[in-house]
Amino acid sequence: MPLSSFLYSLSLFWLIIHIIHRLSTHHKQGPILPSSISVANRSQIQWNITVQFLHARIETTRWNNAHDRLLSRLKRRRGERVWLERMYDMGLGVGVVGMVVALVLLVWTTWSLMKSLAIRSVEGGAGSVGRLLRRDMDGTVRRSYEDRGMDSPITPIIPGLTVPIAHIPFILVSLFLSQIVHEMGHAISGALYGIPILSSGASLIICIPAAFVAFSTEKLDTLRPAMKAKITAAGPFHNLLFLGVWFLVGWVMRLRDGMVGGLVLSVAGYRDVSEFGRVVVGVEETSPLAGYLIPGTIVTKLNDHSMVPSEEDSDPWSSFLKSSKNDEMEFGWCVDSAELGVCINVLTYAKANEDRLESSSKECCLPDEPTLTSLSCFVANTKPIQLGCLNPVPILTSTDPKVRCYSETGCHDGSVCVRPAEKENLLRLTVLHNDQDREEVVLWTGPRNEIYDEVTVDKWLPRFSFLPLSLPSWLNIFWEYMSTVNHSLFLFNLVPISGLDGSHLLRSLFEMVKDRGSETYDLEALESGDATENHRSRPRFEALERLISGGAAVLVGLDLVLVGLGLLRT
Repeated sequence: MPLSSFLYSLSLFWLIIHIIHRLSTHHKQGPILPSSISVANRSQIQWNITVQFLHARIETTRWNNAHDRLLSRLKRRRGERVWLERMYDMGLGVGVVGMVVALVLLVWTTWSLMKSLAIRSVEGGAGSVGRLLRRDMDGTVRRSYEDRGMDSPITPIIPGLTVPIAHIPFILVSLFLSQIVHEMGHAISGALYGIPILSSGASLIICIPAAFVAFSTEKLDTLRPAMKAKITAAGPFHNLLFLGVWFLVGWVMRLRDGMVGGLVLSVAGYRDVSEFGRVVVGVEETSPLAGYLIPGTIVTKLNDHSMVPSEEDSDPWSSFLKSSKNDEMEFGWCVDSAELGVCINVLTYAKANEDRLESSSKECCLPDEPTLTSLSCFVANTKPIQLGCLNPVPILTSTDPKVRCYSETGCHDGSVCVRPAEKENLLRLTVLHNDQDREEVVLWTGPRNEIYDEVTVDKWLPRFSFLPLSLPSWLNIFWEYMSTVNHSLFLFNLVPISGLDGSHLLRSLFEMVKDRGSETYDLEALESGDATENHRSRPRFEALERLISGGAAVLVGLDLVLVGLGLLRT
C-alpha cells in the first residue's frame, strides 16, 4: 500500500465520519453521559458520540449491567473471589517487577541511542561516504532500523521505515484488540473490589484506536492503596497473561510448520507446496520483478539452490537471499568458443595465485560501445582463464540440461564452459507456474537482498481461485503483531509517567509504604509521645515519587528526540 493511497483513504474516512456525525446530530441531540450514574438509571443504556477534527470518541453504558452482574457474582461466590484475589496478588508483584524492568530498559535504550548518535556524528565528521538507498513502493526511502546505525534494545514500529506500510491494518487491529484485553483486566479487578464502572468505550485519534473503562473516582479513593494498586496492575498483567496464552496457541498451531496448523489450513482449502519450493504471494508494484513473478508462481530454485526445505536449512529462501556470501554457480553453460572469441576483451589473469575474477564488466565489456551495453562479463573455464562478453539472457534463461557443464570436458568440441563473472550480480529464479508443468527462468541483476525485500513468499497455495492467496501470510503477520503489541503494552504502560498505569501504580505503592509506616509508628508514638517524624517522611516519599516520574518522562522524551535525530541524519 503506497503512503499516498493510505493518506488519501484516511482523509476520505474522516470526511465520511464528519458528514455522518453532522447529519445525525442535525436532527437529534445525542445524550450526554452523566459524571455519575445512580442505581435507578444504570439500567438505561446511554450512548455519547463526539467528533472533533481528527478525534472521535464513543462512550456507552451498554456493558454496565454485565459488569454489575459480575460484581454481584463475585460477592456471592467466595471460591471464585479467593481465586481471583490470589491471581491479582500475583499480578501486583508482576507489575512491580515489570515497572523495574521498564525503567532499566528505558535507561538502557537512552544510553544506546546516545552512544549510537555520537558514533554516527564522529563518522559523519570524518567524511563518510553516503550509500544509495532503495525506495519503497510509495517512493519513500525504507531501510532497516539496524542499517540506520540506531543501536537500541527497542525497535520502534514505524510504518514505511521499520515495517512495511501494508502492515498498518494489522498494527491497528492488534493495538485495539490488545487494549480491550488491557481494559478487561481493569474492569474485572474493579468488580472484584466492588467498584462499578460508569461507562466504557473507544476512541480514535487520527488512525490510532484506543479502548477505555471509566470508574467512579470517589469510590476508587475509598479503597486501600493495595487494592488500588492491584486494579492498576491488572491491565498490564492481563496483557502478559494473554501473551502467554497467545504463545501457547501459536506453539500448538505452528501455522507455518506445525501439523495442527497445517491441518486447519488444509481443511480451509490450502495445500502445502514446500516439496516444490516457495509460492510467490506478492511483489512490490515498483519492483522490476512485478511483471515476471506472478502471484501464485512457485519458485523452485535460486541459481542452482533448491528452495525445498531440509533439515540443514528450514528456510532456504531467506538464508540464500539474506546471505552476504558470494554465490559461485556449481555448473556453467556451454557456449560456442567462436562466439566468445568475438566478444572477448583479451584479458587474462596476470597474478599467479588469483582464482577469482577481479575485473568488473566495465573493464571486460567496453561500455563505450553502445552495441555492448546489454552484455555481461563471463569467465571461461580455460587455462589461462579468459574473460568474454555475452548476452546473458539466452544463456542463463535456458532450461535445457544439455547446455549445462561442470568443466570444459562437459562440452562438445568447439565449445567452452562459461560462468557469469562474480561482480555481475546475476541471479536465476527458476519458477513453475501454477497452470503449467514446465519450468521457466527469470533473470535478475542486482543485489539479492532486494528480492527478499520486494517479494513475499509462502508455502501455502489455495486449491480454489476464490480463496485469498495471502491468507496464511496474513495470519502469521497478525500473530506476530499481537505478540509484539501485547508485550509492548505490558512494559510501556508500567513506565511511571503521567497518563499511564505506571504513574498510578507508583503512587499506590508509595501510599502502601506510608500506610505501613504509619501503623508501625502509631504503636511507637503512644509510648514516646512523638508525633512529628511520620509527617516528615511523607514529603520525602512524595519527592521520591516526583523524581522517579519526572526522570522517566525526561528519558521518554529524550528517546523520542534521539530517534527523530537519528532518522533525520539518514
